[in-house]
Amino acid sequence: MKLRPKLILTFSMIFIISFVTLSYNAHTTIESALLSSGLSDEQVASILSEVGISTLIIAIIIGIGAVLVVFWVSSRISSPIRKLDSNLKSQRVGQLLRNIEIERSSIDKDDEISEVTHTINLMINRLNKLELKKEELLAIVTHELKTPLASMLGYAQILEKPKLIGDLNPKQEKSIKIINRNVSDLKKMIIDLLDSQKLDLEKMRFEY
Repeated sequence: MKLRPKLILTFSMIFIISFVTLSYNAHTTIESALLSSGLSDEQVASILSEVGISTLIIAIIIGIGAVLVVFWVSSRISSPIRKLDSNLKSQRVGQLLRNIEIERSSIDKDDEISEVTHTINLMINRLNKLELKKEELLAIVTHELKTPLASMLGYAQILEKPKLIGDLNPKQEKSIKIINRNVSDLKKMIIDLLDSQKLDLEKMRFEY
């Protein structure tokens, strides 16, 4: 059950129990006073009937007022929570998170909701810093891996050309092919790392 129905149900139950208890005590007190005043039973019954009707009307008016007050109070409590939930759900995965901003009145700006919002914003700022550091680390790692890899791949390809280096024996040719294949596999892994970053940033383009 959501917060507002819970508040309305709770305060309604408190009001009903309090009203029934007070009405019973008031009815008993008035009845005792009337019986001791020397009035006839018919007069006592008539007065008690009028008092009961008046009490019922007052109770209905007070009950409606109480429901309106509870509805207003629950709205002030639940509205910022719903806004906070909506702002959090609107954040897009793969992008830097935005700080949560909820407009509050001057009365409510220092309440618990504002404190929770401030704490969430602190966490968002920390996550954004970690995300930037992760992207920076990935860029540095891929760049530093590609630089020596290009030299390794270039020399391996040169060694496969007899006109540039000279003839190789079969064992040497086999070793060069292994080096070349592993260097190519490592290059593909680096490209996969860059593609994973593009996927994370939602910048990957697909050709179907």
